[in-house]
Amino acid sequence: VNAEGRIDLRRSVLVAYCRGEEAANAEPKPLPSRQLTKDDVKISFARSSGAGGQNVNKVNTKVDMRLDVLSADFIPDWVKEKLFEQEKNRINKDLELVVQSQKHRTQLSNIDDALAKMQAMIDKASWLPKETSEEQKQRMKKLKKK
Repeated sequence: VNAEGRIDLRRSVLVAYCRGEEAANAEPKPLPSRQLTKDDVKISFARSSGAGGQNVNKVNTKVDMRLDVLSADFIPDWVKEKLFEQEKNRINKDLELVVQSQKHRTQLSNIDDALAKMQAMIDKASWLPKETSEEQKQRMKKLKKK
């Protein structure tokens, strides 16, 4: 099976998983119940590349952060589905969202940076456009007639 086939298979598994509960509920879409924390992710370290002199060769400051999206119960299913669509290149075969950071020279700063990146991805996936007001709908109809 080629890489495209595996991606399609993973996506179909996720969509089937997410739509199971969502189809039964016709209520407004809930937002994530809380922010991402260090307890939600697996963190590993590696040697960072780039500037830093001898420090680069001695200290493991690069952060590799993984979030198991399916087991993250604070993220609603519709957000998980959207996250898989938007960040498909950052999802591995184990359905984990993978983020790396080597921006700073300390582990703590890189952890904070990776958490911020991952939270930004979740926030982007959970964004809902505002509903169009009746006044705006009427304006649009008038503009279409012209």
